[in-house]
Amino acid sequence: LLATTPEALQETQPWTDPRTGCVVVTDSRLDNREELAGLLGLADRPIDEIGDAQLIFAAYQKWSDSCPEKLLGDFTFAIWNPATKKIFCARDQLGVRLFYYHYLEGRIFAFATRSEALRPLLAEPTALDEGRLADALTDHLEGYDHVSSFYRDIKRLPPANSLILQMNSPPVIKSFWQPLQNPPSPFPGTEKQWLEQLEALFVEAVQCRLRSHLPIGAMLSGGLDSSAVVAIACEKLQHDNKPKLATFSAVSSHPDCPETRAIRLMQSSFELSSTEVDPEKSPDLMQAIAAQWPHFDEPFEASATLVSAQYLSAQQNNIRIVLDGIDADGLLAEGDFLHELARAGQWRQVWRESRASVRFYRSENTLSYFLRPLVSEFLVPRPVRRVVRYLRTQFRKLNDHTQALISPEFAEKIDLQARYQTSAANSAGSKLVNHSMHQAYCVVATSNTVTAVERYQRQASRWGIEPRHPFLDRRLVEFCAWLPLELRLRDGYPKWALREALSPYLPREITWRRGKEHLGGLFTKALWKYSRQALIKDQLHPWLVEATLANVQTRFKEITNLGTGSVVSENELEPMITLAAVNIWLNALVNSDK
Repeated sequence: LLATTPEALQETQPWTDPRTGCVVVTDSRLDNREELAGLLGLADRPIDEIGDAQLIFAAYQKWSDSCPEKLLGDFTFAIWNPATKKIFCARDQLGVRLFYYHYLEGRIFAFATRSEALRPLLAEPTALDEGRLADALTDHLEGYDHVSSFYRDIKRLPPANSLILQMNSPPVIKSFWQPLQNPPSPFPGTEKQWLEQLEALFVEAVQCRLRSHLPIGAMLSGGLDSSAVVAIACEKLQHDNKPKLATFSAVSSHPDCPETRAIRLMQSSFELSSTEVDPEKSPDLMQAIAAQWPHFDEPFEASATLVSAQYLSAQQNNIRIVLDGIDADGLLAEGDFLHELARAGQWRQVWRESRASVRFYRSENTLSYFLRPLVSEFLVPRPVRRVVRYLRTQFRKLNDHTQALISPEFAEKIDLQARYQTSAANSAGSKLVNHSMHQAYCVVATSNTVTAVERYQRQASRWGIEPRHPFLDRRLVEFCAWLPLELRLRDGYPKWALREALSPYLPREITWRRGKEHLGGLFTKALWKYSRQALIKDQLHPWLVEATLANVQTRFKEITNLGTGSVVSENELEPMITLAAVNIWLNALVNSDK
């Protein structure tokens, strides 16, 4: 039992309503408990004595199937009514808590927060969803959908969806939320009002995630997002005389690493209990992560070494709750702001913003990177653009090493090209223009964010950690969906509104830091020392091109024999690690069946 809130210590599940006999199970952290207790007539006793299951059931009695809309926080739950033979399940808006289920009409409905818990119930426990296997073997398909799992007979309930099952009827799944449905009220009329409301909502989102009887931890990178979370959390914990915030940071031994310098600036600016994780100096940590490969719920987890290292470090420091900064990039994405400026004829501002963005990203992106799509859209005829896009797609296919591994027969069987198209469509943001011509835009709740959140949840639970994501607070997501695009990108700074709103809380060097570094590659290379003995063989043959696989195996052995001090690029290592991870996962699956 990962009891991280006071009420969880008081509650026994399954919880049964003594009057109706209805039964509730939930994995949740509700953030509007006091409000709910008042609305539901439960304010007659201390709020910490009321479990989430009882609150959720009372909400269901009052609001029926629409009750998930009234809940703030992270949750997944199921309510069984023995009188009507009906079960009602729901999953939170951003999919922070997981929900897998197995259904055979007229025989069984089973659900859990891990797919592994359901496998013993399957007629064929190793029957794979081959499309999902292809998603793991190729690039960019992890977020293909929010429904399938790696097992043919286990599905996921999508985020912001409920499931209703009654006797002699198939499950009915329906959405209960989308981020553009609730404009801010009152609607901000000035830039100052937008920034003030953004600050207030973000502070509230962080503070409500500090509610616990346990010490609180947080990931701390050198970027704006996690630093903002740390600053607000640290201030609140100090005000409440709580233990220092424990932070966990991925750092580099390189003396000129900007990320490490920024992390240490934050450490010196706030009273923190800081732990640094340097992959080159943490052999025991990296070895422990590699040892978990056969036990993955999904082989996608092999690419999350940096995150796993931070969670494992938190566990070793007796921290069970870890805040993070995902997905501020999606929350405040500027979308096609430059295109909007170009369509309005504001080419001078397009030029200024493009040049400023080049200065922000330094050498990572050139001026042509920002201007080429605009020139293409406005100066190149549409038929020519279609041809160019087609040729570019074909070129990418030829140079996609992982896609080249998939055998043509297997690719045709699962319609691999359609999966790429669906995945790309799922990653597109939601847009609308309301009656006042104010554009709303949101990419949170699309495949990329949900994919990251689910991976974080699986990784965290492996080490006994509860992840908490302030930037995915529903109130903040709904507000930022309506944030004007010109406040998202200004002077080349992405997330400008967040920087401006939170500037009083952070060192200026953090708030207005240029560039964006990521140390994930260092962890990938460090992990190779402990995973490289896992030869790619056996289980992958039915799905891959034999000749290409043989070449990969040869290169795999060459890299293995080079020694730990050899220089191998991250781009070459990542496909190797992906294939090794899938193979290890499949071997473990086959052996478990035996």
